[in-house]
Amino acid sequence: MIAGFLFDSIALVTFSLPFEVIGLVILIVRMRPALMATSFTATTTARHGFMAQVYLIVNIALLVYLIGKYFSKELDPPLSTLLALDHSIFVGVMTNGILALIMRFRRPVPAMVDHLVFVGLNAGFAVFIVGLLAESAPLKQTGTPIMGLAILLAVATGIPALRGATQDASA
Repeated sequence: MIAGFLFDSIALVTFSLPFEVIGLVILIVRMRPALMATSFTATTTARHGFMAQVYLIVNIALLVYLIGKYFSKELDPPLSTLLALDHSIFVGVMTNGILALIMRFRRPVPAMVDHLVFVGLNAGFAVFIVGLLAESAPLKQTGTPIMGLAILLAVATGIPALRGATQDASA
């Protein structure tokens, strides 16, 4: 897919789509037991992993939509939908994944901090994505600061908690 976008070749993007869908199905099937056991009230890395997979599904669904509605007909898609595609992977998937990794290796922080980061990031981001897709400035303006403050809180508490943390083999 990346090569298709880099070389401006819709054929390459379209060719990669079935492989991405197959890969997503394999990931969901393999991770299903862990996903079903995920608690959203426990301060574990699993809930960030769960949300990363949710946003990966959103990303691939948006890509299917863009290819079917715009790229296959050689039409220019709305910028807001392209931004939603980018944000779903970079903020939704990667930020949740990075936070899960940081949580694995840091010292404990208060549970309320973890809850605020998780809920603020994912609720704020969900509102932001809906705002992008609906081209609604009020939704984007509501979701952005919530998401941003949650990420800042994660950085402010995560970096100090990483200092002096050891890589525990049992983690």
